[in-house]
Amino acid sequence: MGFRRERVVVAGMGADAFWRGCLDGASGIAPIQVFDAGGFSCMIGGEIDDFAPRDYVDRKSARRMARFAPLAVAAAREAGSRTTFDRGAMRLDPLLIPRALPNMAAANIAMRFGLLGRTSTVATACAAGTHVIGEAAEVIRPGQADIVVTGGCEAGFCQLALGDAARSTAISSTKSMIGPLFGTAGGLESIAAVRTITDGRIHPTIHYRTPDPECDLDYVPNEAREADARVALKNSFGFGGRNGCLIFRRVD
Repeated sequence: MGFRRERVVVAGMGADAFWRGCLDGASGIAPIQVFDAGGFSCMIGGEIDDFAPRDYVDRKSARRMARFAPLAVAAAREAGSRTTFDRGAMRLDPLLIPRALPNMAAANIAMRFGLLGRTSTVATACAAGTHVIGEAAEVIRPGQADIVVTGGCEAGFCQLALGDAARSTAISSTKSMIGPLFGTAGGLESIAAVRTITDGRIHPTIHYRTPDPECDLDYVPNEAREADARVALKNSFGFGGRNGCLIFRRVD
């Protein structure tokens, strides 16, 4: 019996406001509002400033979750991967440890939307969001699952080798607009890569004011660009050598 490999298709993403901001070259970094940062040397960060957890989880559960968990639930709802998502009741253990465990984002999504099958959490710094998308694809390919909800979330403040093709390849940095989002980065960067293909536009690398003569490739400086992109390569480089790459291709 041969090894079965199914085509893996991105079925739902959401984050339309994020993509519009990317194309506009809007920075997501601003003065921190979630707490008084006056006593710290760094007083800026990337916050979601219009998020109300109680729009997605009940009041009691919201008090028992760390901020990243309701963000993950909201992202899963927006992605719309399942039409049977609802806002049924959810109960969590009130102890501190379940709030802090990194796997609670996946656990809360599975419980809230009644998702069955395997759940897993990857903690590989800035490459985590990329690694989990790749792992989700490898679950679907052999037929172990039909649909996988995957991505990264975070709520903490705390040289590309292309050879001769480098000169004709557009390279843009999503991080120039959203900063280092750690576990969330891979998911948002993947959305940007897919939307580049589906929308035919490459978002810019903003704040590109002083070019380095040693880095003379096409970094799509400061303004979005029209492009007939059929393939997009997304790279994530995490602390400790935890790196990951994803290639997205237009479905013909």
